Amino acid sequence: MNAKSTKQEDVATTATLLGKKASSIPTPAPITEHGNAKVVAIFNQKGGVGKTTTTINLGASLAEMGRRVLLVDFDPQGGLSLGLGVNAHSLPLEQTVYYALMTPTANVDSIVLKSAVPGLDFLPANRDLGTAETTLGA
Repeated sequence: MNAKSTKQEDVATTATLLGKKASSIPTPAPITEHGNAKVVAIFNQKGGVGKTTTTINLGASLAEMGRRVLLVDFDPQGGLSLGLGVNAHSLPLEQTVYYALMTPTANVDSIVLKSAVPGLDFLPANRDLGTAETTLGA
């Protein structure tokens, strides 16, 4: 079998291996209006498990399906921001999620950045966010 087979009978799916009928996933209908917002949190204490990659891909997929998506980068390393094309470490403090957390009068709308994917916006984070835990915990 070739690694890239063009023959349908060469493709082994879970359904064929288990002798079951393959289920098809219907394409959702276009969105005509937005309902209540949903919060999805991707978290794991361990590093290197794909949290940022999962977040970016899930957010982009939802945006491509017509949803409006706001990703919030809560990692002082700023990986989500960098993955969306912004070096958040070069941004002024007033343009980061740290400022939104620490300044009650902050205008979050002025901090939100647009990504290259229509409908996908994000709040960038940088290393200043690392000090928020000690400041807020006091």
